[in-house]
Amino acid sequence: MTNAGSPTPADTRRDFDLIVVGAGVAGLSAAFYWLTEVDRDARVLIVEEGAQIGGPAIQHTFDVDGRSLVSPGGAQELTFPSAFAPAVTSALSTLGVEIDRFYSDTVSTHYTDQGAEGHGYAFAASVWGRSHLVAHGRSAVADFADAPIAPRAKAEVAALVSEPTDWLHGRTDDEKLAELRGRSCDGVLRDFASLDDDTHRFLRYSTSAQSGMTFDQHPALDAALIGYLGLDGIGVRPAGDPWAGLTRTGTRFFPHMDPPIFRFPDGNATIARAIAHHLIPDLFDAATVDDRLTAVMSVDALDRPDNQVRIRLNSMATVLRHDGADSVLVTVDGSGGATRTYRARAAIVAAPARAATRLVPELGQDQQATAACLGRYPIVSASIAFRNWRAWQSLGISRISWPGHPTWQIAGLEFPVTIGAVTPSPSPDDPTTATALGALTEAGTDPATGAAAGRRRLLTATARHEISAELRGLLAEALAPGGLVADRDIAAVRVEMWPQGYARYSTSRDRPGDGSAATEAKSRLAAGVGRIAVAGVDVIDHPFLDGAMESAHLAVTHLANGGAGR
Repeated sequence: MTNAGSPTPADTRRDFDLIVVGAGVAGLSAAFYWLTEVDRDARVLIVEEGAQIGGPAIQHTFDVDGRSLVSPGGAQELTFPSAFAPAVTSALSTLGVEIDRFYSDTVSTHYTDQGAEGHGYAFAASVWGRSHLVAHGRSAVADFADAPIAPRAKAEVAALVSEPTDWLHGRTDDEKLAELRGRSCDGVLRDFASLDDDTHRFLRYSTSAQSGMTFDQHPALDAALIGYLGLDGIGVRPAGDPWAGLTRTGTRFFPHMDPPIFRFPDGNATIARAIAHHLIPDLFDAATVDDRLTAVMSVDALDRPDNQVRIRLNSMATVLRHDGADSVLVTVDGSGGATRTYRARAAIVAAPARAATRLVPELGQDQQATAACLGRYPIVSASIAFRNWRAWQSLGISRISWPGHPTWQIAGLEFPVTIGAVTPSPSPDDPTTATALGALTEAGTDPATGAAAGRRRLLTATARHEISAELRGLLAEALAPGGLVADRDIAAVRVEMWPQGYARYSTSRDRPGDGSAATEAKSRLAAGVGRIAVAGVDVIDHPFLDGAMESAHLAVTHLANGGAGR
């Protein structure tokens, strides 16, 4: 029986045990955990508004001059895997994803052996008036003498890069932590250093690509823990208990500072593809992670009527509500204008939390308010195919950052890991890929306001063309001194735009009214209502792949134990 006054779109209802809204890593993981821990015979429907699985964990492939290339289309790495929750570690093991393999499969000396170990600081003409590249190797002091910045800033920036300063020298560790707590990265430098305005401009977006927050928004305490530029000289080391005031992520990472080597050739697409293949066994003609890396997905297999798990792409869930105490209904608008309603025992919203305010009218007012303020940081990512990387080698670099640039902040050549048939480009004369990343949160305001401004930019009709052209121009400008001719040497640029990119997480700098939500409020939202739960990085307060998987496990466990009251 339907609730009175709630018309049902005309179509055949089909029963499922679980309906999941969203086919990103959280949604795929929710189906995985339901089948492995609740009911291995369950029928599951996953509804995805977009045209692909994985959310930002997608794969790009190129064929350049006869060489097949694989690259991350979005999410790129497994961050500090020794900090993963047991449910995540166990799932990855079941899926055949071996974390320890990177200690042997990563070719750590690949670029060093070929003279491209350094980092290039590329001053963009659009930001600084003229272009200039400073190539900094590990063994030399960075030379910013010709950089287009103020004379005093040249020495200050060189010191930031080559000889980090302890701005809190002379204080005890407890005194240093007290000064860091509650300040932004930029706030520490303004309060305890006297630096040129150009030095602050150099650092303005230096944390953006990693967190979504600009240097004047990012919490100093977490930055000091990770060792971000500008605060990497403050001599407080992780020891004892986690520092009071760290974010949930910082607290988790505190004793787990693994090396940055855990990255598949296609980034976290490997994880998404592994989960999807577990759910739909004939999705790939490949049995292992290695073979699946270059296998073609059988898209037709996603939504076959006889599948135990059906993944329906290009379909938008519009309403999710209860139909009695132990049943939920979801209305779905599919391609071609067809509208259908499906019934299940339970449902999980595994999409940006704001979707819950639209989908689930039964949520409480406090839950609705929490979801409404969880707009994410807008980010852009790109895979670039090069016909060769001679310009990079000539400059002695494998990574680039663009100081002060409000759109694109970092880029780097393909991660040198050998997995299956995918190997690093053997020489600078051979084709390769690079990835670029940027966050568009505006500086000079609170994170919520800055993120909203960036999202508005990404949603304009001309954004993709402008941002793609901007990246191509930045690469051409930065690498021209090494001999790059963009029209000749850049084979392809594929840009992905993520208005709802990095999840916003709670920090010690949050203030009432600034659009933030406490961890406890996010947990109440995750509990949902009745047989409906919410999963994803928004509600776990840990915006990484393992957070998405862990939140899915929590949602499944919650529903399996009876769910929330109504």
